Amino acid sequence: MYQYPKHIIPHYLNKHIQPEHIPHHACFVRLLNIVKKTPSNENEIHDYCDQYVKANEFIEGMSVYLLDTYRPRHSRFKINKEAEWLNGSWENGYCKCPKENEYRCEDDICYVLIPTKLIKHASFDVEKFIKESFSNDKDLFDKDIIIESLKKITLRYEHAPTLCNFWHFNIFMYDVNGVKIDSNYLVPKKIERVARSIKKAENFKNIFSVPGRLHKCRISKKYYMKANTKYYRQTNKQSMGQQKQLTPTVSRR
Repeated sequence: MYQYPKHIIPHYLNKHIQPEHIPHHACFVRLLNIVKKTPSNENEIHDYCDQYVKANEFIEGMSVYLLDTYRPRHSRFKINKEAEWLNGSWENGYCKCPKENEYRCEDDICYVLIPTKLIKHASFDVEKFIKESFSNDKDLFDKDIIIESLKKITLRYEHAPTLCNFWHFNIFMYDVNGVKIDSNYLVPKKIERVARSIKKAENFKNIFSVPGRLHKCRISKKYYMKANTKYYRQTNKQSMGQQKQLTPTVSRR
């Protein structure tokens, strides 16, 4: 079995990446789980883009990976169900590399690219679809205000590193007032309706790009690495020591 790529695991000196520090020409990788084919031209994106993301994924954010140290080939490594905790959120500190029994390596992966500049400029006029979807809701408080706020949707990305991949991001929807559309905004089923509305928008397909020759795009390390001071080196030693204490020992007879 191939060894899990250690260089995409969060380092103890890593810190969260702020959106404004990602280069304008950077790209995200969006893995395709429903469509088992990487598009080879714009027509294929047009024909299948509605299936590139499920509506319910927008509740927690559409999952993507930033191309940097991470490359599309790293998507071949999948965490096994028994070790699902490795897909949990990373905040800070030391992370262990997944063991051989905690992941598998798949032969083929399918994906599209999402340029960061297209996310920044994406704007979906969905007033017609929103009115059709919410006009009959009797349990929606301030319905007219909400419908007005949802007539135009934009997208933003947030760094959401996991214990096994530092380069994971989520893409969320925002209303005309710049408010994130999450579980604090609407109940999940209604968020799905908003997501289905932007998927109906004619320009939804424009955020996806056909994978071509990938240029290197590296973020300056000062934007995601803490200073390598004596304090942080000592913190790492303590963290690794705690990990060793938590590791169960096997008695040999």
